[in-house]
Amino acid sequence: MRFWGRKKEELPEKTAPKLRHRYKVGLALSGGGAKGIAHVGVIRAFEETGLDFDFVAGTSVGSLVGAAYCAGISWEKMAEFCRSVKEKEIRNSRSVFFPSESRNIERLAYRLLGGKNFNELKTPFACNAVNLATGEERIFTRGNLAKAISASCSVPVIFSGVDIEGEHYVDGGLLNTIPSDIARGMGADYVVAVDLNPTRGEGTSSRRLLSVFWATFNIAMKSTAYKGIMNTDVMIEPDLKRFKSTKLEGVDEMIEEGYRAALEQMPVIKLMLGAK
Repeated sequence: MRFWGRKKEELPEKTAPKLRHRYKVGLALSGGGAKGIAHVGVIRAFEETGLDFDFVAGTSVGSLVGAAYCAGISWEKMAEFCRSVKEKEIRNSRSVFFPSESRNIERLAYRLLGGKNFNELKTPFACNAVNLATGEERIFTRGNLAKAISASCSVPVIFSGVDIEGEHYVDGGLLNTIPSDIARGMGADYVVAVDLNPTRGEGTSSRRLLSVFWATFNIAMKSTAYKGIMNTDVMIEPDLKRFKSTKLEGVDEMIEEGYRAALEQMPVIKLMLGAK
């Protein structure tokens, strides 16, 4: 059963009681580069309406925000972290011929999450990455959290990729950008997903190689989104067309867009769960 309608709702109280229902609910957070900041606004809406999740799956930047949620980090702390990050901390190279080190992402994940492993999280969490040698998706549910997140976020060409257990991994969005099937496989009865690129329309008129590559990557992810859509019961789609996946600009505006998009779907989520 899928619920795609959008409805408006008044802003919730900050101390809203927990929603009561009898289902196991999963959250799937998509990839999207810098647009992933909007995920923080979605988490804010869930916190303020009292909606908790039993399982969380994240792809690429969704893995970082998803892990933070599962670690019990508040949306305010996530927002503060996003405001503090500088582009040069993530990408120390502007050339596709010299990819930035994926270790940069690992350092940021460590800064946000500390040295936690998967088994130290408060909520079961999974993220994905692609084995560059075999072309297969790997789902990470144990071990070093920051390293797994770094692998999931390592857009090929832009980042160097991550070696784990003798295998080389890159961005999970190559094969599965909306990991709703992963959340369902963890045991969710219903899955709420956030799609940061619902139209997959972030093209470019630029001839700069990096801009062309990122536009190509977004187009390629269109085919991988279908599986996620088919495994989603409620889809949240923030309006992020005016933002770029490669620019850390408009942090608070993106958080607000995520917040509003999630609130629009809360009546639908409550209806689906029969929540009280």
